[in-house]
Amino acid sequence: MPPRAPIVRAAGLKPTDGDPGRFEGAVRFARIPPGEREDIDVAVVSFVDGARTHWHSHGVEQILHALEGAGFLAFQDRVLPFSVGEVARIPAGVLHAHGALAGRALTHLSVTVGGTQWPDPPQRVPLVRDRDLSGR
Repeated sequence: MPPRAPIVRAAGLKPTDGDPGRFEGAVRFARIPPGEREDIDVAVVSFVDGARTHWHSHGVEQILHALEGAGFLAFQDRVLPFSVGEVARIPAGVLHAHGALAGRALTHLSVTVGGTQWPDPPQRVPLVRDRDLSGR
């Protein structure tokens, strides 16, 4: 039997808003329909003008591929620039956040397996500006 949806037109995906309890600012998700494994989440995520995630982690590494704009990846000890064409592999269990820089937008492709762990209560990330970025 062939796969359910081997090719999906990105323009046909229906975006949804990010949960305000887990994100700061305007965040939109365009999720790619699941394939054989329901636990693999693939989405095009758009962050507008400084929008960002709260601190979170994953049980399995997360892969992010920056498609448009300028953003950041924050870890407890540093904040790294993240821009078009770059791919990040975030290790399992590592608390992190990501999003657009202040005054900028970011769109990335996110691949996550098995869900996301969000601290309770939510741990917000302050607005990130160019001057906040660390070296690599």
